[in-house]
Amino acid sequence: MDRTTIDKIYRENADEFARHADRWLADADEARDVVQDAFLKLWQQKEEPVKPRGSLFVTVRNICFDRLRRRSVRPTVALTEVTDGSVDERVVDSSDTSEADSHEQFLSVEQIINRELSARDREILLLHDYNGWDYDEISRKTGMEPAALRMVVSRARKTVRQCYLKQQSK
Repeated sequence: MDRTTIDKIYRENADEFARHADRWLADADEARDVVQDAFLKLWQQKEEPVKPRGSLFVTVRNICFDRLRRRSVRPTVALTEVTDGSVDERVVDSSDTSEADSHEQFLSVEQIINRELSARDREILLLHDYNGWDYDEISRKTGMEPAALRMVVSRARKTVRQCYLKQQSK
């Protein structure tokens, strides 16, 4: 893939890819690093992908998964102050933290969205909540009125919430 094509894709999509990664990682700096890594992988590919933008989204997601996986098994050092003023270092297994649980919850919600929502509702919900588009932008893309889009998003969220709660009660 040539540099001008990659530059064009980067200028048009880097912010969206960063938001995508930030939703997984909850760290804007790390999300920007993930986007750079994804573009580097695209650059290094011998053959140009048929759909470079889609390929980049998958690459960003996979890099995020790798980083989350590494976080969940990497021990961290917790520093606690002891009463005499010295610092006590204890190795803490980060798999005990709620970050792994958050990742599992996110995957569960993603599966519900894919399984329970129609293609139209899923697209609108993802454009608004996942990609950060406002209702006017979505309206221009879909031709629907902003008020109707707000209703679709509200109903989609309600459906996802009900399915998630039902799944958790099992």
